[in-house]
Amino acid sequence: MGCGCSRSISIKAPVPKAVKQTTRSTCALCTKKHLGCASLVLESPIGSSSDVLLSRAQILMGEAVQGYPWHRSYAVGCLALISEALALTGASEKAQEIKSAQKRLEAGEGWVRPDLPNVNIQFAPGLAAAHLAEAAAECPEPKIKRSIELDVMILANNPGYKPAIERWLKDVL
Repeated sequence: MGCGCSRSISIKAPVPKAVKQTTRSTCALCTKKHLGCASLVLESPIGSSSDVLLSRAQILMGEAVQGYPWHRSYAVGCLALISEALALTGASEKAQEIKSAQKRLEAGEGWVRPDLPNVNIQFAPGLAAAHLAEAAAECPEPKIKRSIELDVMILANNPGYKPAIERWLKDVL
């Protein structure tokens, strides 16, 4: 889907039209992106602005280069949240520009801060848990996948809970 990874999606029959089951192949890049998004949403549950998220991405990339490689995933998460918000507001051209910058970061290429008007971004309730659930679905490591799944259940019942995202990022790297 998003990263261009080849995902196999198979519909298992017989399944009612309203309920489709899919089998997805795993992708470490997608896992890391969703973990980065979840971490950012947990830190600022109300929302942020595109300027703040772009600035954070710039700082995090500097830290990634200085010996904290998992910070790249947080920077990718910043860009993914902006792209998602822009796409939902109908600014598809700007969303695609941010998505391109995100793909360059994921590929380990350099990044130049995109020119973007400031946009307020409100995070929907449950967005962090949704990104964690997506990370679990994408995770290629069974032990980490199970740990993320358990934390999704804990987070659903305890909104103040802080999952072990940084540890997972280090393990998936």
